[in-house]
Amino acid sequence: MTLCSVDLAKVDLHLVMGKNYKDDEEKSGEGAIPASAHGALLAAFNGGFQQWHEEGGFVVEGKERVRLSLGDADNMARGKATLLAYDDGRVEIANYTAAKKEEIARGGRKISCARQNCPMLIEKGKVNGLVKDWGLALGWKTVADLKGYVDKYRGDAGQKDRLMATAKPAADGQYQVIGGVKSVYAWRSAVGVTPDGRLVYGIGPDVSAQTLAWTLQLAGCADAMHLDMNISNLAMVFYDRGPGGGLEGTPLDGRMWKKMFNAYLKGYTHDFFYLTKKAAVTKGAP
Repeated sequence: MTLCSVDLAKVDLHLVMGKNYKDDEEKSGEGAIPASAHGALLAAFNGGFQQWHEEGGFVVEGKERVRLSLGDADNMARGKATLLAYDDGRVEIANYTAAKKEEIARGGRKISCARQNCPMLIEKGKVNGLVKDWGLALGWKTVADLKGYVDKYRGDAGQKDRLMATAKPAADGQYQVIGGVKSVYAWRSAVGVTPDGRLVYGIGPDVSAQTLAWTLQLAGCADAMHLDMNISNLAMVFYDRGPGGGLEGTPLDGRMWKKMFNAYLKGYTHDFFYLTKKAAVTKGAP
């Protein structure tokens, strides 16, 4: 795996909704780093699963664009890992429960950006024991349940056909879609935070969610969340001025797809985060 450690005392964290995403007002995401941030821009990295794959909220520049979901405090399988950046510069990853929401309100902090994805990968130093099974097999009892899953998450018609093509018939008209053990190992990414104020981004091929968690734990992360997966969706890119004066992107890992090097500047379909030199961005500027 390849890791990048960032000193949060020196950067501000921002979130951009992808062009293909819709907020609660049915407005599309911006999809690109705003021009006002280019002068202070340091890097950008991918966000989480697409909206139709994983329910969860977004806060962008202080506005709750998609309502944040509440996680279960007593059941890790129903937790809601949330990367939270506050107006005072603090960044944390936490299960966003009703109690957490109240704690933030009592402290008078305002969320500047937030992104939710899956349950917690690491929480308070402990790896989520359920991650060893993430990516194994997806099962539905009937064909109707299978189609209902795709409809709920706004999958395209072709996705229904692809899922049904992999479905194995079982007794009494039941079906199960099998990912198999191999499906656990894929390009994956994650982000964590350490007690001493570092943000750690990790990416790697042929890794399980459990390996991802162990790696971030060894890197000192007390809390972490799974981000997106599959090589076509992943990138951390560092920006600098090229010979012509324009921004040019250099990937954290040379195996990342070339199309991603400038995607966050030109406009991208998925959500992503970007980092700027501390307090150097004019909020809301075009």
